[in-house]
Amino acid sequence: MQFAKCGREINVRSNTLKVGELDEIIESLHRDTDCQFADFSHITLTASHVKMLKQFLTANKVLIGLSLNSTGFNAGMVQELAQALKGEGSGKANTTLVDIDLSDNPGINDRGAQNLSEVLLEISKNNTRGGLRCLSMSNTGLTVDGVRALCLGLLASDSLEVLELENCQMDCSPSAVVDDPLKACDKAVSSISSMLQCNTRLCFLSLANCRLCTRSVGALATEIEFHEGLEGLDLSRNPFAAGGMDLMAQGIQNLRYLSLSAVNMCSTGFTQLLRALKENSALNELDVTHNFVQKIDGKVFREFNQKNTTLRKIDLRWNRLSPEVCESLSHAFTSRTKAVIIGRKQHQGSGSLRQLASRVGVSSGLCRSWLTGRT
Repeated sequence: MQFAKCGREINVRSNTLKVGELDEIIESLHRDTDCQFADFSHITLTASHVKMLKQFLTANKVLIGLSLNSTGFNAGMVQELAQALKGEGSGKANTTLVDIDLSDNPGINDRGAQNLSEVLLEISKNNTRGGLRCLSMSNTGLTVDGVRALCLGLLASDSLEVLELENCQMDCSPSAVVDDPLKACDKAVSSISSMLQCNTRLCFLSLANCRLCTRSVGALATEIEFHEGLEGLDLSRNPFAAGGMDLMAQGIQNLRYLSLSAVNMCSTGFTQLLRALKENSALNELDVTHNFVQKIDGKVFREFNQKNTTLRKIDLRWNRLSPEVCESLSHAFTSRTKAVIIGRKQHQGSGSLRQLASRVGVSSGLCRSWLTGRT
């Protein structure tokens, strides 16, 4: 049988499977009573495979995590998966699965998000099982319509801790409910904000490359400011920083990890960020790679370095800093417990740094590390 089982986790090997073996593997899961995590990433699943998985899920009593990353999942397959969570008619429902990775399946699109949302709402209404803990819907072809539908389904949940929505077109609405890109972003962020208000346990949110603008990020920051549980936020590859970082800076006081990579941040924006972080008492790691920072205000940086006692790592690679500024920055910030990355070489002291995940996902296993490794 061409799959690897390590303890309570099963990983299917896509490059060694022969015709018919995947069917045998899925069938064998019915006899497995201790498998808690199943990873089918990068395996092309057919409709018949999904039906078999559905049967397995309804019969399984211990499975916690399921990764279906890059498996060719579409909206109809999501419907089958969702039905396994709630049970059909007199059929049994899966009551243990809480971590689901559906990322890198563009065929899911807005309809798949709607299918999942409807089931989540029904589950919440009937109180048939607990809610999800981790959900990755990155790169699944979602627009503002799909994001709003998904957030609606998550409104009644109080168990969600990790949500990934990378590569969503939040400025686009195929249904033409909203035709203005800025208004579309506002609608998407409004739905996310409402979801955050209900999910007080959410500790990591990724909205990388979602076409968010300055106004929408400012509105999101206002909500994040009052969400004490959120520890990690990824806003990378959203071109919002060209309008300044002052709106964003006000909402980051509770974060431990923040990614602002490739957000069109300039020197002025970085200065605004440092001023905001001066009184921050939580942030451990800051990623500002791939921006346009050319110079750093020495006075502001010294004040920040003296007053901020929690930040341990700043990544400034792929900016426009001169060698002289890099050297000065390295000497000013680096210590036994702090590190600054300003080129391909990392400058840091002798003390060990606690590495926070720059991207949390079920498929890579980082999701579980994030949930179990927090202090």
